[in-house]
Amino acid sequence: MTFQDSIIVRNKDIPLLSRVLYIMQDISMLEKKRDFQIQQSQNITQHLSFTPGAKGKTGGIDDIISALSEIETEHEALVEQYTHDLRTAENIINGITSYSMRVFVNMRYCFDMPKKTIMKELGLSRWGYERAVRAVEEAPNMASVKWSERYILIDEKGHFQEKS
Repeated sequence: MTFQDSIIVRNKDIPLLSRVLYIMQDISMLEKKRDFQIQQSQNITQHLSFTPGAKGKTGGIDDIISALSEIETEHEALVEQYTHDLRTAENIINGITSYSMRVFVNMRYCFDMPKKTIMKELGLSRWGYERAVRAVEEAPNMASVKWSERYILIDEKGHFQEKS
């Protein structure tokens, strides 16, 4: 992707939110890799009743244990970083006061859903969708996005009601 292909946004929260799906997929891949290595080591240890003398060299079961230890260390470090990123993303999402905006942001930026799907699920026109995208991407962060709800409650006298 070149600079010309990039989407330029002002909202500093978007890059982190757009990584959420990939972070979750990466964690899943690491867990599968770890589980595979554990299964392989269990299969090998079941077939070996003893390890022949290696004369001071590592080999066989020692290599497997070493590889498992490295994978486990890598997994723990990445999960720790990913957990921090996911908590930060969750705090950003939970800080959005409007339910409809929260759903829109999740669908568009976290789960990278197609435009048509988002429009259909949220009942947005093309203009409404583009307006929502502009509002989110031009704001400095998610907390400062100005979001217009479709329905605004007023009391009998015609005064706006505060959200409860």
